[in-house]
Amino acid sequence: MLYRVPYRKSLFSHGNKITSFTKLFLLAGLSLSTFGQNWPQASGPNANYQVEGNAPKKWSVVRNENIKWRTPMPEAGQAAVTVWGNKVFTTVHKPINSIEEKTSVTDIIAYCMDAETGEVLWTKDLPGSVIIDIANGFSDATVFAPLCDGEKVWFFNRCGRMACYDMDGNEQWVRDFKPRYMHKNRQAEPFFVGDTILYVEMADKKEEFTSIPRKDNKKKAEAAKDKGFWTYVHGIDKNTGKVLWREKTGTVVHCNPVLNTLKDGTQALVQQRGGPHAPVENPAGITLMSLDEGKEGEEIWSKPIKGLFTMANVHWNKDFIPLIIGTDCQVLSTDSGEILRKVSIIDDVTVHRKGKESTKESISSKGPRKLTYNTEILVGNDYYFLSFSAPYLGKVNLETGSMEYLELPAQLIASPKSAQENVFINSIKKVKNVPVNQKGLKIGAKGHDGAGFGHLCSASPILVGKHLIIPVVTGTVYVIDTTKGFNNGEALVAVNDLGEANKTWTLSTFSHSKGRLYTHTMKEVICIENNSGN
Repeated sequence: MLYRVPYRKSLFSHGNKITSFTKLFLLAGLSLSTFGQNWPQASGPNANYQVEGNAPKKWSVVRNENIKWRTPMPEAGQAAVTVWGNKVFTTVHKPINSIEEKTSVTDIIAYCMDAETGEVLWTKDLPGSVIIDIANGFSDATVFAPLCDGEKVWFFNRCGRMACYDMDGNEQWVRDFKPRYMHKNRQAEPFFVGDTILYVEMADKKEEFTSIPRKDNKKKAEAAKDKGFWTYVHGIDKNTGKVLWREKTGTVVHCNPVLNTLKDGTQALVQQRGGPHAPVENPAGITLMSLDEGKEGEEIWSKPIKGLFTMANVHWNKDFIPLIIGTDCQVLSTDSGEILRKVSIIDDVTVHRKGKESTKESISSKGPRKLTYNTEILVGNDYYFLSFSAPYLGKVNLETGSMEYLELPAQLIASPKSAQENVFINSIKKVKNVPVNQKGLKIGAKGHDGAGFGHLCSASPILVGKHLIIPVVTGTVYVIDTTKGFNNGEALVAVNDLGEANKTWTLSTFSHSKGRLYTHTMKEVICIENNSGN
């Protein structure tokens, strides 16, 4: 059932229909320019991984080119860097002392740093209650970025704690809970809707549910008869940590719902059910969920879908909802859920390569997997994603149905001397990346030491102005001009590094603020600033 408490007027209230975040912030008395200079959550100020601006396009950590500062971290972490004003925030695991400890960690550390210098201003311990691996290729306890509104900051340990502090590190509230068995997947990033934090978690956290082993499908199936065992989008009061409402259709933990606005100005998100590892929420399919005042969490429409790829950023716009189903990108109508077109992303597709003629090819795939998880982003009507089995950037135009790929270098081996001496590896099979922390411990999970294309939950791309920033796990970062075509590699602006090749590892989504980029590798937090006109 839908659970709610009396409604409180909030920053993103929907009493008057609106068409953009711009109007929301003006109604709240906030300066749009001030808000736009910050990155308050993993998905950015617009909650869609996109922002206006002009970010650095070329840099090198290896050669210290366009690098403002680097702050070493005592242990690995995957959280994106949240930025507000002169402070940045992230989380890392509590340091381990031996390789044997890497599969049974629970506790993390919250960090606040100076945005100008990278100096650590304060830290807070966030203990958890359920063990998880460090640096797993699908997630770890630090997977969620902090949230910040300029007055308070919220940190998340996915092993069982949420905590709120003021900007000086004074505790405001703590919410402890025991999560359901730990799927090792990236899961839905928390984000703001006004004074509400949207967060995906199990409804009823009683011991008989939280104690079920992750791989015990028989017990899971029995428990799933009680919908309290399902996971849902919850609306949590940012000021108290109390649950305000909970949707009632269920959301699989694999998907990352993305906020957007309908044609009538109603805010909504698309949630998914189904996918791998025997998820219990059913039937498999999608729901368009309202966030309108008094209707938060209510279904606008639902559609059952078999074979839905759910380890995804669920981007959409007022006209189209793109979904990967089998070997197709199926384009649904946002108004009704009707299937408008199906586009194969495997068969007879156009592949573009720099310095070569474009070709028509069929792309090899492994089983049901066709793209690298969580690499989707929708720019206008162009749906971008990284391929699963080759170093390709895919693009489907949702309106016309055109489908094409751009071949990328599988890995950059940056020269410490000059960019002219950089080496590019073209085959993902030739990339062997060893995930090590600051102590030199090889703590990465088995199978997640490759090029970053394939079976792992990657960092999500972001769009700054017209440029996509797309990192892969090796620390190779692609910069794509979305106004340029793929032909002859014209859209590929730059390929950059985040550190020494084969010893750098990241699943952190980039952040942008005041013309700077911020990111987080297994070893350090990095601030990138344009000092050379690139």
